[in-house]
Amino acid sequence: MDTPGPVLEFMIPQLSARQPKLVAANVKAMNDIYAAFGCSVCPPKIALDVLPKLFGHADRNVRSEAIKLSVTIRSYIGKTFDTLIMEKLKPAQQKELNKAFELIQGVPKPPRLLKSQQIQEAAATQNGDVEMADADADDGTGEMDEEDAALAAYNLVDPVDF
Repeated sequence: MDTPGPVLEFMIPQLSARQPKLVAANVKAMNDIYAAFGCSVCPPKIALDVLPKLFGHADRNVRSEAIKLSVTIRSYIGKTFDTLIMEKLKPAQQKELNKAFELIQGVPKPPRLLKSQQIQEAAATQNGDVEMADADADDGTGEMDEEDAALAAYNLVDPVDF
């Protein structure tokens, strides 16, 4: 409860199903989860690991849902997405994704909150700290700082032993 990670991990095996309708429905459900809660709550690494496989799927509906999922995730994590995914795709797929990414405008604010976030927001509202809660959540520009972007990029990459 209050953690979307296990739900997303439960969906990953379904992405290898034989029926394209089942795969497309699971990708759409993942997209809905990321769009509703954002990448700060839902770990994007789970989806980033399976996206290249989805772009290689034979069904065009699965590929179109993968593009929608990619646009949603990229809108939250920014250019980090390009460095992690683009090199694993074919040039035609990269071109199609770049065309879809042109429609992204700023970093969206997730429309839904987890139960724990709702409780924190309610407590902050009762204490009169509404301005402080909003200031902590966003600096008003809708952009990530360079330091935050670098930390986010390192959190999405698998560890490597030297």
